[in-house]
Amino acid sequence: MAATIYLQLVITAILVAVFWVFSGAVAAKSAALGCLCYALPTILAVLVLRFFLKFPKWRGSAFWLGESLKIVLALVLMTLVFVFYRQHIVFVPFIVGLGAVSHAVLLIFLKVKKYGR
Repeated sequence: MAATIYLQLVITAILVAVFWVFSGAVAAKSAALGCLCYALPTILAVLVLRFFLKFPKWRGSAFWLGESLKIVLALVLMTLVFVFYRQHIVFVPFIVGLGAVSHAVLLIFLKVKKYGR
């Protein structure tokens, strides 16, 4: 679980640096906001799962609760970003950041699948 968070934060830092160098500060801020719109809900979902580790019979429900909270909070954060920063957001870096961070977990699954081959 923690590996997902670390990977998402590393991807956030890399994308922000790349957009800062090649497109400027506004694109870097847009990429950072896009990344954080998914990374922050992931942190909350991991905290929910860790809280329920002590209660084995609630772990399945905790997973669904964490994932539901992650989806709802990600949508709320994206909405808030566009409501308050719509004049200062570059759409492409925002979507690239959001997509890169949201699909970071696939890199972990790919590593697990190829482990031992």
